[in-house]
Amino acid sequence: MKIEQEQLGISYNLPEFLQRDIEAFYATLRELNGDGKRSHIEYNGNVVRTAARLGWLEGVKEKDVGGMRPNVVNWLSSELSTAVSAAFDIPGE
Repeated sequence: MKIEQEQLGISYNLPEFLQRDIEAFYATLRELNGDGKRSHIEYNGNVVRTAARLGWLEGVKEKDVGGMRPNVVNWLSSELSTAVSAAFDIPGE
């Protein structure tokens, strides 16, 4: 699945998610969120950090996320959340 935002100048090809990918995503996100007391902005950053750690965002390392523009992190977090949710969709329904 390709996610792209021309105005921000970003584009990534996400893998086809398997069960192990989704499990790894949620386990890593839970680890990064710790006690769960995070602002929406921190949560967005952790969603992108999770994807970077799992190798879903080519060329992006977990440590790079703090240096990204907030609008890019917000957009990526939204797109990643949508892509992960879509893994549960049943085709044709």
